[in-house]
Amino acid sequence: MSSLADVSTSASDDPTSPFSDLDEFVAVPRVSGLALSADGGRLVTSVATLDAEGKKWQTALWEIDPGGAADARRLTRSAPGEAAPVFAPDGSLLFLSKRPDPDAGPDASTDPKPSLWSLPASGGEARLVASRDAGIDGVAVAADTGAVVVLASVAPSAADLGDDTERRDARKQAGVSAGLHEHYPVRHWDHDLGSAVPHAYWIGEPPTDGRADQTTWRDLTPDAAVPHGVGESVVVSPSGRLLAYSQRVADGPAGWRSRLVVVDTTTTEVRVLADEPDGSVDSPHFAPDSGRIVFVRQQQSTHDEPPDQTLMVVDLETGDVDELTPGFDRWPNEPQFDATGSAVYFLADDDGHHPIFRVVPGEAPVRLTADGAFSDVRVAPDGSAVYALRSSLESPPTPVRLDPVEPGQDAVILPAPGRIASVPGTVRSVDVEAADGTRVQSWLVLPDGASAESPVPL
Repeated sequence: MSSLADVSTSASDDPTSPFSDLDEFVAVPRVSGLALSADGGRLVTSVATLDAEGKKWQTALWEIDPGGAADARRLTRSAPGEAAPVFAPDGSLLFLSKRPDPDAGPDASTDPKPSLWSLPASGGEARLVASRDAGIDGVAVAADTGAVVVLASVAPSAADLGDDTERRDARKQAGVSAGLHEHYPVRHWDHDLGSAVPHAYWIGEPPTDGRADQTTWRDLTPDAAVPHGVGESVVVSPSGRLLAYSQRVADGPAGWRSRLVVVDTTTTEVRVLADEPDGSVDSPHFAPDSGRIVFVRQQQSTHDEPPDQTLMVVDLETGDVDELTPGFDRWPNEPQFDATGSAVYFLADDDGHHPIFRVVPGEAPVRLTADGAFSDVRVAPDGSAVYALRSSLESPPTPVRLDPVEPGQDAVILPAPGRIASVPGTVRSVDVEAADGTRVQSWLVLPDGASAESPVPL
């Protein structure tokens, strides 16, 4: 297996290297997220760059050549920026942006929030698909039908979107900015969760013409309440008939866990698919035929045992749940089916890397990538390739292409902004054996010029 052992350069002496100047290093473009079109011919990512004054980041959408022959090209350009791209089946590109509505009147808000936009497959100007004063938090698209579901946060006491808007306006006019929390949790890592509850709204297949204010919003989660709001893992089945998400459930006076539920997008009937009293479930993903869901089950830790994480598959017709990775001594995450639904790709920390694995039911997982940390895995619809973002100690996130089944392979790097030719110093993988015989892997990073003859302090 290849590694980053003995990657030695002298980039710090190169005047064109971003490592020779802190301002240049900070200004390196940052790539995040991937979207793959339904025909597998287009690959789009978000690229953040500093503005002309170098004071804030601006995000734009760039198209990457899946074949790796052509240079990346910029698709969008606006001061507010664009993010969260996802393709519709017709080839149009949906994304979120705070760019102003070109048809808005003089009373338009001076503080626009993220709205849903669509860029036609043939190019041209993007058009506004859906918006609300409080903004849109996310978007999911049915792969086969193109039906769109958006996520939006609403006050728990609001009867509907209109009532929520009126309540927000009243708070603003009264100069009220305080929030009252009556349930746990109130924060997630580094940000306040706020008092609003995330809901999922069906807006169907966006019309090819017409104004955004003519789009009909239908609440698929009208009973959402703190802390039961729709979680971050929200997916629509390829058929558009079902919505799956991880639902927060109170667990004791100051705790919560999540369970897996599906909603019928026609009747809004809710069905609990997986509920683990001693753990949580997350990251659902539908099979191509919409008949199964793969998800992550995490067993909660105790005073004696660490948490355990595994992949599960549930049959939506029978309700049968099977473990996909029994005995796998890693923590799998971000699972998704291949193009045929016969195998599942997932990520897991392993030996100082975060590689892509492939697993077939009844068989042991196979590690596909030799080195690096991967994210945002996208599987080609015809099964011919797998795309992802790869980062490592010597490279920021970069789009790559992989063979769908070859184990231990090196990813093919695709041209994109933000590439760094070389890094200063040497990175080396070091193995030591603990007193009980356990192997411990670490990274040793040395500056330029360090050697056995010219040692440096540890």
